[in-house]
Parts: sequence; structure tokens; C-alpha cells
Amino acid sequence: MERLGLSFCCLAALLWAAPAAGQGGEEDEEGEAGEAAEMGTGTDLRPRGVPLSEGNGDGGVESTDKDGDRGGDVVTTDSESEGPDGPPPSADEPKASAEDDAERPFFGVSLGGKGTVGGNLWTAPEHSPAGALIFDGTAGGWGGGGGLYTELRVLWGYLGLEVDVLFERNSSWHNVTWDNVLGVDWVLKWTSLRVPILVKGIIPTSPVRISLGMGPEIVAGLGAETALVVTKGEDLVPATDIDGLRQAFFTEAQTDTYFTLDLGFAAEVWQLAVTFDIRAGFNLTQPSDHDDRITYTMVGNDLERLEIIASNSMDFRALLGVAWETGFGF
Repeated sequence: MERLGLSFCCLAALLWAAPAAGQGGEEDEEGEAGEAAEMGTGTDLRPRGVPLSEGNGDGGVESTDKDGDRGGDVVTTDSESEGPDGPPPSADEPKASAEDDAERPFFGVSLGGKGTVGGNLWTAPEHSPAGALIFDGTAGGWGGGGGLYTELRVLWGYLGLEVDVLFERNSSWHNVTWDNVLGVDWVLKWTSLRVPILVKGIIPTSPVRISLGMGPEIVAGLGAETALVVTKGEDLVPATDIDGLRQAFFTEAQTDTYFTLDLGFAAEVWQLAVTFDIRAGFNLTQPSDHDDRITYTMVGNDLERLEIIASNSMDFRALLGVAWETGFGF
């Protein structure tokens, strides 16, 4: 009986201790979860004994997939999922062209000056008579000068209008040799006022913008004179004959209208622009017939007067300038 009573006592003690042990285990788990929450790591709900995966160092989350062929885990990181061209573009990122347009004003203005230098071309006139003395073939020369200009740009710099006021000094000459004895340069010199009005399409890149322009150019002659330079055989011809040619040689300035093409570059420096242009002008109003360009007045067999218009058939210019720039608008 004593043994039976002792057995009942032990069994009762075990039954009383089991709930207390279970309650203590739950309290331990709750304590561990609280400590994890205080450390900012969150609560791990996985069964005990399963190892935690380590971070990839970039803050990305590793995921494991069972690969039966390789017999191991396949790890994919956030950086690998971006693809070869980097992360996909965000819808919130602005377009580069829109940013550039926002930085440029809707209206832009340039005020400055330009210097010019280049070559002149006189094309051979049509219907030259057999006894023509000068400028019956192709001739050429040079020209240069400078002046002021302004340029107005609109539509964030994509469209422009340029107007120049340029003064130039020109010189063209035609060499004539008679019987391989006497060589003479017949020289025309004149001053002109050039006013090009150019509509320009512009690529408004920074710091150098590029433009292509075209439009009419008014070239007004302000004055002209002639010169006769003996290049060969001066000692073989009487001086009076040379003087007679000089006195008979006249020229007249005229006003022409050109069609002008312009390729321009402008480098932005602070609020200044350093410009470089290449231009080609084509004279639309120069007569093509010989007798309309050159007139002879003869007295018997003697040349009384030889008059020629002072103009180019076409010319080519390089222009270097500097301008102050500003902008305003939306």
C-alpha cells in the first residue's frame, strides 16, 4: 500500500509540473521575440533548427530555389535582376531634351560684331566680242571688312533670324597679255555695304550651337575706282600708251541682290558668344551678257572710254565675331 500511495504521489507531481513547463517555454519564446523586435530585426517565424540566410551585402534579399539538376540552391540577387543595361528607367525621370529646353529661354538675342575676309569670283560673260580687251573671261580677287550684327532666336533656340550691316573693301583683277609682250592687270576696287537677312535653323547644343541659314543679301556699292598695273614689258611700250589706257579705264559701282548661304558655329562663353561663319553668296542681278557688263567707246581706232561695272558674280566669306547674348520668355 505504501508503494501504491507513493506511485500516486509521483504521478500527481508530474501532471502538475507539465503545464508549468509548457508555460515557461512560451514565455522564453516571447522573450526572444521581444528582444528581436527591440533590435529591429523582426520576428523569425520559421521553426528552430533552420539556418537563417545571410544578406548579400547590398541590402538585397536572397531567394533560394531548389534546382534538381544541380542538386543545390540557386541564389538570385536584386543586382542580377536589373539586366545588362542597368535598372529599368523610372517613369518619374524627365527626358533629357525636355530638361535642355527648360534651361534655355524661349527668346534669345545676340548683339555683336563680325569681321569678314574671303574671295571674289567674276564669271565669264556671255557673247563676248572678238576684240574684247578685259574681263571677257573668268577673273577673281578678294574682299574683307566688318560691321555689326544681331540675331533673334525663338522656340527655345531652334529657329533664328540674323541681320548684319557690314562694310567691305573689294578688289578684283583680270590679267591681259598682248602678243606675249605687254602684260597688264586691270584692277577694280570698290567699297560696298552688305545687309544679309538670313533665316536660320539651329541645333542648340551646348557649349557650341550649329546653324544653317539662307536668305537675301543686299550689296550696295558706295564707290569704285580702277587701277592699271603693268606686269610685263613696260620698257617695251611707250609710257604715253600706258597712261592713255589708265585714263580711259572707268568703273561704276552698282547695287546687287545676292542669295546667300551660311553655315555658322557659336561657342558660348559666360554671356558672350564667339561666332564663326562660312558664307557663299550668289549674285542674282549681275548681267550675264558682255555688253551689259562692259562698254567700249571708240574714236576711230583709238579707245576713248572703257567702262565696267564693279561687282562679283559670287563671293565666299569667312566671318569671325563676338556678341553679347541674353534670353527671356516662358
